[in-house]
Amino acid sequence: MHHHHVGVHTPVVIPHLPVHGHSVPPVTKPPPVDAPEHKPAPVPEPEHKPPSTPANAAPSTPTEPSAPVNSPPKPAPIYHPPARHDAATGP
Repeated sequence: MHHHHVGVHTPVVIPHLPVHGHSVPPVTKPPPVDAPEHKPAPVPEPEHKPPSTPANAAPSTPTEPSAPVNSPPKPAPIYHPPARHDAATGP
């Protein structure tokens, strides 16, 4: 009985082989890939503009005291919660 089961499995492998043949047609997709590869060339052009924008923003960020000022305000809000609790205890 078990031997019969093996026979059914053998034919299943045969149909799998033809499936590989179907994979051949999709191989024509690689040629179109060449077209997009041409686009990367113009990418270097815009790269020249980005350096100009970040250069101006870089000096503005370090000069602005927003970064250091942000540190002190953080602990302030933590103290707020305890103050609220006091109000509830008062009344």
